[in-house]
Amino acid sequence: MKIILTGATGMIGLEVLAQCIKSPSVTQIIVLIRKPLPESTSTSPKIRVIIHENFLSYPDSVLQQLSGAQACIWAQGVVKAKTCELQREINVTYPLTFIEAIRPYLRPELLSQQRKFNFIYISGLACERNMDRKLWVLSQARKIKGEMENHLIAQTGANTDTFAGYITRPGSVIPPNSKLMDVLGVLTSPIYPVMKVEELAVAMIDISLNGLLERSEDVKLEDYLTIMHDELQRRGREILKSGL
Repeated sequence: MKIILTGATGMIGLEVLAQCIKSPSVTQIIVLIRKPLPESTSTSPKIRVIIHENFLSYPDSVLQQLSGAQACIWAQGVVKAKTCELQREINVTYPLTFIEAIRPYLRPELLSQQRKFNFIYISGLACERNMDRKLWVLSQARKIKGEMENHLIAQTGANTDTFAGYITRPGSVIPPNSKLMDVLGVLTSPIYPVMKVEELAVAMIDISLNGLLERSEDVKLEDYLTIMHDELQRRGREILKSGL
């Protein structure tokens, strides 16, 4: 399977890249990035880097290189930015522009193969979809992510035959091989849940590859598309334990 990855230089993106390399089910990782990967990044014949400087535009020359991709893990994003406008552009406009470009481009291919394009978005445990609700803590960041969640739900609802926008809502994510962060995670988990980055990475790859079970009629679309912290961690731990 061919997977597109953004945000490959961040902590989560780097781990997704590493776990994709390990996965026998992932045949190619298309890294969509503004500049070349650092030399310290893992190398593999599976990796194909596409240098793309403008995430507000996707010309045919770029889309052609994404042909055949079956999923995207969107690990690009920021918690803070210099302005609210920039924060929203990175967290909402960038991924939405990508979806609106690639979805119709891949639609004929997806229809002929009777499959969906799985888009995995990293949101956050406390994000808010109700733009009118008053929040006292990190209101801007939580609502911006919530706005993108609303877009994903709408895009999925309007294109159920070819697109699925999955929303992951992890709590705190700690880096690999960090004993200090492991200890801090144990101390803070009663207040705010914590998971290891490798657990999140393999869980998202699994959703990219397999999607979720079919939605039953009594489950709302927004609930079906949302994978919360505990489920992500459970899924991630099972995969890591099985060695897949």
